[in-house]
Amino acid sequence: MFNLELFTTIIGFIAAACSITSSIPQIVEILRTKSAKNISLFTYSILLCASLCWTIYGFLRNDLQIIITNVFCFVIILATFLAIVYYASRSGSRSISNSNSRSSVSSGVSSEPGVSTMSAV
Repeated sequence: MFNLELFTTIIGFIAAACSITSSIPQIVEILRTKSAKNISLFTYSILLCASLCWTIYGFLRNDLQIIITNVFCFVIILATFLAIVYYASRSGSRSISNSNSRSSVSSGVSSEPGVSTMSAV
């Protein structure tokens, strides 16, 4: 007989494992190459916000699986975010990619007119 509750739990654990491990290859690559070239800081900012919101949601729902998964995700995404900022600031003129353009970290000046920039401080 099919056990829907067991199936739901298994799917939840698979989703949690995928979410937790999804940023690990990116941070490994950043640390291996000591470069964050062409990695979107904006994307990782959104992922940080989403992970934090999911964690809060888990607390509000008193759902331990959501809380644990998203605390781990938040830590891994935060580490990736900090690595991007760190290596972008070390390279001086290295650009951080955002959603629409590349922005200079050191000067805060975009190469495209009318495009806002993101500075790593």
